[in-house]
Amino acid sequence: GTKATDVIGVMDALDDRVDRFLLGGVAGELFLRAAGHPVGHDVGGMDLFDEQWEANRELIESVLDERGDAIHLATDLAYEGPDGDRAEVAVDDIDEKTEGYLDVGSETVAAYGPPIRESDAVFVKGALGVFEDERFADGTVGVLEAIAETDCFSVV
Repeated sequence: GTKATDVIGVMDALDDRVDRFLLGGVAGELFLRAAGHPVGHDVGGMDLFDEQWEANRELIESVLDERGDAIHLATDLAYEGPDGDRAEVAVDDIDEKTEGYLDVGSETVAAYGPPIRESDAVFVKGALGVFEDERFADGTVGVLEAIAETDCFSVV
């Protein structure tokens, strides 16, 4: 789901049994914003993402402070480039909210693969991007492929 409280509720429920949280999608962007990165969806004004941020800012920042060592965030994000193709940018290179980010980038997909392959169990809640658009399905597909390469217990 896109509600931050849903994702944080799952994180709280699994906290003592989980080594790592690999975040993407809306929840990942909310945590990126808490980490100081100006990300979001609608560059022209307030949208659902911004409403989620305003409603849950303190909770997200608190979880990041308490469990930051276990929370892994995207290092790059994908957006629709000027020619309509998928374009990517490193999170550290984002100075202001000028794009609506629609997926995690290829570096993030590559970084999320090894921890998934090393896990005994994987729980996936939601997509990492707008997987309905094949240009922005790489994150979701990459995670599912990494899970498929293991014998781990998985809930998707």
